[in-house]
Amino acid sequence: MSSLVKSVYKTAIGKGGLSGLGLTFGLTLVKNFLRRPGLRANSEFLVKSPFRTGEEISSIPLTVKKNVEAIIRLFRESGLKPARLAVDGVPGSGKSTLARVLGKELGLKVVCLDHQNMDEPRDFDQKNKIYEHHRLFRTQDLDLFDALIYLDEPVGISQKKVLSRKRGGYLVDLMDYDLLKKIGEKAFACAAGEEWAIPNSFIRVKIKPGGGFRDRENIDAALHKKGLDGTGLTKEEALFLCLGYKARKGFKAYLNLHAFDREVLSALNESLLLSGRGRQPEWGKVYSFYRRDHS
Repeated sequence: MSSLVKSVYKTAIGKGGLSGLGLTFGLTLVKNFLRRPGLRANSEFLVKSPFRTGEEISSIPLTVKKNVEAIIRLFRESGLKPARLAVDGVPGSGKSTLARVLGKELGLKVVCLDHQNMDEPRDFDQKNKIYEHHRLFRTQDLDLFDALIYLDEPVGISQKKVLSRKRGGYLVDLMDYDLLKKIGEKAFACAAGEEWAIPNSFIRVKIKPGGGFRDRENIDAALHKKGLDGTGLTKEEALFLCLGYKARKGFKAYLNLHAFDREVLSALNESLLLSGRGRQPEWGKVYSFYRRDHS
């Protein structure tokens, strides 16, 4: 790595300084980033978002309506009139849409916990609400909810849906979806209670039993069987340990730290080649690339 740095420095000094090399590198890096499907989709969403209409956002698939009907039927047959519900699943699995339709039918307000600090206990004191987040089950006290709704959709399907809607597309490139799902599945599995599968869907439901979900108690018991101790760990850290990983927590625990190595190295290589030949950044090509992919 030191030899690479020296090479970069020598090239920059010899061909007009670090500013020229930095400009070339930056433009090439943006070009490379926009080739990634997730980043490209998210950039398109940001460009077009000011022009979106309510109709584009409010359309509800028939399958979602049928799933909501099945969930409500399950609640009624179980004698449950929920005051607080929790919905979890990887980004793109349909949490927000399901919660919105379910909330409308049950008269519950939907609370999206995106951009909230899920590493701290959230306030769930208010009744008549549905809370949704992709790290809800693994970080919060589940006994505060009357029922858990887990969207167990395969990650490949969820990723395609994120790319299709474009919003949050960067998550497909940046996050380890498989790891995110494994921890979510384990969190749901550790909650006590009978599991109900909604027919013809990836939705699973647990209604809080008389003794509570006791999820943390069950996680600690699972660790004990493996000869491990979860004392002092958060629930999320304990779940990582349960599955054989090092204890980790937070959004950064699911980041693919090497997601953009190829793009960075490619940009560095191209900028060195351009600087070595004394060429200036090809603004026209960069602009044409952006226009072609965003038209």
